[in-house]
Amino acid sequence: MSSRKAHQNIGFKTATTLRPSIQQVYNEEEQQRKQDILNRKQQQQSTQKFLLRDHLVLHETVDQQDYQRLAKLMPLVKNRTYNINAPDEDWCCRSPLHVACSNGSIRCCQILLEHGAYHSTLTSSGITPAHFAAERGFLDILQLLFYYGANLQMEDFSKERPIDLAEKYNQIECVEFLKNIQNFEDNDSGSDEEQL
Repeated sequence: MSSRKAHQNIGFKTATTLRPSIQQVYNEEEQQRKQDILNRKQQQQSTQKFLLRDHLVLHETVDQQDYQRLAKLMPLVKNRTYNINAPDEDWCCRSPLHVACSNGSIRCCQILLEHGAYHSTLTSSGITPAHFAAERGFLDILQLLFYYGANLQMEDFSKERPIDLAEKYNQIECVEFLKNIQNFEDNDSGSDEEQL
């Protein structure tokens, strides 16, 4: 074979080996597609593990009084990723609202109540969010709970009402507010009986 012909054959072989075949391109695309699917599945599993591990994210966020993060978590409450009334078994079945009422975070309370937190949920001791607010002297939170329809006269399993705790811990403003509520409710129920 002449040197010129040999040179042309080498050039041809080099060009064909450098250019991938349609099958090779298809195989690479298929491999990439499978890898993308695998990556998405791993990401979903990672998210699910995070949610299972961190099922108390609302409690922790409220405990840190991070109302901005709490507001960002509300879409996850709406799509039921997180239960806004979830009890924390390690803390006597407190809900996120119990935590917010006990640490005095009015903004967290408001966000939780606006998004459907139950205002009169009970701990394992029968304590409502109002009990925590009254005991610690958080008048603004008691007023907010009242606005959302909470029963501020409920007794816990020890037969103590929020007003009893406010009196015990000398939370004078809370005592006055709760007495006014009690008097209003007593007068209101009395006028209903007179009409009958």
